Amino acid sequence: MIEFFLILVVVLLVLFLFAYIMQSENILILEKEKEILRIEKMLKIAEKKFMKGKIKRKVFEEIQDDLLAEKINLEFELKSIKHAESIDVSIKAEKLVERVTRPSRHKKLTIKRVLKETELLRDELGGIEKKFLKHEIKESVFRKLMKEKESQLIRKESEIIEIINEE
Repeated sequence: MIEFFLILVVVLLVLFLFAYIMQSENILILEKEKEILRIEKMLKIAEKKFMKGKIKRKVFEEIQDDLLAEKINLEFELKSIKHAESIDVSIKAEKLVERVTRPSRHKKLTIKRVLKETELLRDELGGIEKKFLKHEIKESVFRKLMKEKESQLIRKESEIIEIINEE
């Protein structure tokens, strides 16, 4: 009888933990969506001020570029939160782990994590390019985002190389 209650308590704890994790993920998603809405409001305010002549065109375009870049980054972060589990990099990770001189569990997990991050960055680069080709973003925003994401991608790839060459 006591074992039954212990098992029941453990199962309930696991369920509460799972619910907490799901809720925290949902809260994070809601925060990102609120931030996107805040940026959209700021864009509308800047546009109204520009139309009324309170700010100059050059200042408006810089504000607009910065806000659009921030909005697009948040959209991709939101997408990565929602679809992070669907990315499978196990085959690539195994090929890279074969090159490691002393493969450990930590190195394998680190390689998988960094590979997932590089795949997400590649998806983001493709998404930015799509938005540019559909004329959803200006060339200046496109160049700024591409430069930022490509530098992140280079850092991640160099991190993988360091892990592989580490002894």
